[in-house]
Amino acid sequence: MVRVRDGAAGGWATAEFDPVRNKLTIQTQGVRIFRIDKDRIGIDWSRPVVLRIDGYNSQLLPRDSATLTFTVTPTGDWTLND
Repeated sequence: MVRVRDGAAGGWATAEFDPVRNKLTIQTQGVRIFRIDKDRIGIDWSRPVVLRIDGYNSQLLPRDSATLTFTVTPTGDWTLND
């Protein structure tokens, strides 16, 4: 699921998972909310999971829900909704 930012002509989000590095890389353009079904990705939760969104790295911690929903803040930072 992707929601486009108000006033944007269109938007997109792409995701790529590198199982060797246990790294999830996401690129967005003109998007304010996106959702990922984490059960469809081969994440190894016994190792640190690198999350890279729009060029910024962080660590993804295990979650109980099957989907991860991210929302962009007015300052452009991405937050993970619980």
